[in-house]
Amino acid sequence: VYIGSMIGGRVSFQINEENDSQDGRLICSVLRLMQISDARLEQHGCRNLEIGFVYFFDRFRQIYIGEQVNKATCVYKILSETLGLSEEGMLLDILIKKILTNLRYWSKVKEIVDETMSLFNNLSIGYSCVRKMSKLDAVKFMLTNHKADNFPFLGNTSPECLKTRRKFYQSLGRILLVDLGEDEDRFAVFMRPLTETIEAMIAELVRPANRYTEEQLKMNTVGLACDLRGLALSLANKSSFVMFFDWLYPNYLPLFSQALARWANCPVLTSAILKFVAEIVQNKSQRLMFDVSSPNGILLFREVSTLLCDYGKRLLTLTDVTEENLYKLKLKQTGLCFQILRASLAGGYVNFGVFRLYGDDCHVNAIDMFIKLLGSLPERALLEYPKLSVAYYSLMDVVTQDHLPLLGNVDDSVLVYILSTLAEGVASVDVTISTASCTALDNIITFVFKKSDKKGTTDEAVAQKLRAITNVENNVFQQIISSIVHIVMYEECKNQWSMSRPLLGMILLNQEYFEGMQKNFISQQPAEKQPLLAKCFENLMNEVEPNLLSKNRDRFTQNMAHFRRDLNNQLQPNKTQRTAGMEMAMDDDVYIVVHPAPGIIPT
Repeated sequence: VYIGSMIGGRVSFQINEENDSQDGRLICSVLRLMQISDARLEQHGCRNLEIGFVYFFDRFRQIYIGEQVNKATCVYKILSETLGLSEEGMLLDILIKKILTNLRYWSKVKEIVDETMSLFNNLSIGYSCVRKMSKLDAVKFMLTNHKADNFPFLGNTSPECLKTRRKFYQSLGRILLVDLGEDEDRFAVFMRPLTETIEAMIAELVRPANRYTEEQLKMNTVGLACDLRGLALSLANKSSFVMFFDWLYPNYLPLFSQALARWANCPVLTSAILKFVAEIVQNKSQRLMFDVSSPNGILLFREVSTLLCDYGKRLLTLTDVTEENLYKLKLKQTGLCFQILRASLAGGYVNFGVFRLYGDDCHVNAIDMFIKLLGSLPERALLEYPKLSVAYYSLMDVVTQDHLPLLGNVDDSVLVYILSTLAEGVASVDVTISTASCTALDNIITFVFKKSDKKGTTDEAVAQKLRAITNVENNVFQQIISSIVHIVMYEECKNQWSMSRPLLGMILLNQEYFEGMQKNFISQQPAEKQPLLAKCFENLMNEVEPNLLSKNRDRFTQNMAHFRRDLNNQLQPNKTQRTAGMEMAMDDDVYIVVHPAPGIIPT
């Protein structure tokens, strides 16, 4: 550990011959000690020593292995003269063999496995490093023999080991992609161990042969979901992911729907499967943009919609869960369902008009289930659980952008509730939530403006329903206007541009309320400042027309930036007030500053 810290404390691009020589001798000593230790593993091994080896190799990797490492150092010269290690590839081979040894002999020691897997994951990230690793015999063995027989931790289905399994397959996936290209045969060879595992599980579910107990079958499904999720995380290009999708669907994906139905009461299983599904519907790097003649995008959404609806019905029945188990049994899974639906709707690989054209209800059913799940959440849950909040507001951003017509059959009370949650989101201290809420509100208001005049259409009916809600006295939009204006005037507004977009539309829909609000605010200020503040509000709407065209929006956004600046200048105390509360005591070269007492700046 100390040797690793000494080496890791250096700067990789600086060359110092004396330090490099010392490092080289220390590294040789550690490698010799490791050879002696590994030779005695079957008789006796030292846990702390193995952790020290892994720590040392991780620090060694940071300084002497990678893209920005100067190979012309004395370290490699000493390693070559002493141990015959003349190039980086030979050192990588030692590291990979050590990783293999640890994963085999120390599979029951969680700390060693976790640290070893972290080292393996770090090695698989570097571009030149992973290309050299892919040519090693030890790595080739790992790519074709990732079974529990060779790596016992893959047979460990305890919750503590699941993250390690995910990292293992994510690292293997990165190495596989180096030279994979469109080689389907090589991909099939890599997937063979997983294929054997999943087919054995399917056979047990269809025709039980008592090879597994119910608990073993359930936890094997959890482990498989984590393994496949790790692999899917690494498949960041279209060709590799298409091969993975063709392997998964239609033969194996229904297994996870069946598992959700069979073990819906197991939060470990439901979370693992939902996280896996949430990953495969992510269209990162356009990996899900199938060919124009391929129906895979539509088929994937239909399968996901069925899974969400079936499992969502189960979540709706959980009405008597205790407060201690509420998040574990319901809220976490609901948030994952929101993530899945958001990724599916925003992926861009499905033409949702096809479902309406051919009378397929999977699109409508998915949105309806989302509304039902939202209605089943306890009051204040969206504010008390951050992950659930982010999932919900991100989903609302997408739903309001392209899918608002599907809310035509929703009760007015539900629409009011949705708008009230967006009002709470606007005032959130989390910028991600606040920005998503502002975008969703902007989408709703733009829809009302554009579609209200489309006579006889579904869009027109939904727009008129939303407009009717805004005409009610003390409606939600009026509350949001007050909230945004307060944030702009008094708080640190980190997403001012996002807040300006919905504010214009809400002002146009509630002009009388906005005028009354500004008059009330001005009347509460000192008389000498009232004309200047009135001018600030007048400039806010200067040259702004009653429409939501892009040019008009941009003008209002600029006016709002000037409004915030001018208003802050007017509300700040004058120079005399600012310095009255500050005292400075000077004693030689020491300055003590006492800040103004609270309450000097008006709020």
